[in-house]
Amino acid sequence: MKSILNKFTFHSIIVSLCLVVLGFIIILNANDVLFWVIKALGVLLLIDAVIRFIGFLRLPAEEKTIKFDLIRSIIEAVLGIIALVNASSVVSLLYIFIGVIIIVEGILHIQFVLSYKNMLNHWIINFFIALINILCGVFVVAHPILTSGIVNIIIGIEIIISSVLGLCSYIYLYAFLRKASMEIIEVDEFSDIN
Repeated sequence: MKSILNKFTFHSIIVSLCLVVLGFIIILNANDVLFWVIKALGVLLLIDAVIRFIGFLRLPAEEKTIKFDLIRSIIEAVLGIIALVNASSVVSLLYIFIGVIIIVEGILHIQFVLSYKNMLNHWIINFFIALINILCGVFVVAHPILTSGIVNIIIGIEIIISSVLGLCSYIYLYAFLRKASMEIIEVDEFSDIN
């Protein structure tokens, strides 16, 4: 039991420390990390495109007309090449897409609030919250690179905080269980003497 507890605690502490380091890496170098992730996705898309294309070539002639593997392999190859050649544009497009989703969600929220304002007690507060959402979405669309830096800092801080809290809880748990096991050993030794 004690060796299992020590091993679990040791691994948990190591994982928490690695996550703290990852949080700092994301805060300091997040765009580079994101670019490498997009490039890795580009490589995976190209590999999948080649596999699909080879699979398409091996199909019997009658199945080639009803399968869409050729189209999918071409689309995946194009997306993979774009991700490899211009990862920064892909990152910008990703944040622009997120900003558009935020804007649409805010507009739908405003539509809901204005449609049911007679039934809502605090419709003005809900209206301003939706308006703030729309403004945030516009900011994200207008400044995708700046937004990525802010989002990365927030994600990095969240990872660091949760990892430090986890680290503290593992250390506390280890100390508590170690103290409890020492008390059990002392009770066993005392009962052996009597």
